[in-house]
Amino acid sequence: MGLDSFWRSNDGSSPVIEKDYPVCGGMFSGNGNDSFRGKVYNSLVEDLTGVSLYQEEIPVDVVKNMARKLKETSYDPVIERDYDIDKEEYEGLVNMFVDHAESNHHLVGWW
Repeated sequence: MGLDSFWRSNDGSSPVIEKDYPVCGGMFSGNGNDSFRGKVYNSLVEDLTGVSLYQEEIPVDVVKNMARKLKETSYDPVIERDYDIDKEEYEGLVNMFVDHAESNHHLVGWW
């Protein structure tokens, strides 16, 4: 079993952003619109932002800071080599964080 990460609004509801994010989904998670497979991205996200996705909840202000740090990190072949993620998927991950941060969504982890 692993981590699924779910986006939540301030009222606890499950928001959906109508965009296509080429990120990994799972049995219980979607492809970035409302949730994603956090286990797949934890190492990369933690290394670039200093924040582990393995938390019960990550507040909006932290999500915004994470999005900023991810956006500031340009894709590099080292990222593909070290984290097994291609440029399209990395950009999808960054865009997902930025869009949800701008919508004031926080993250909830389930594992």
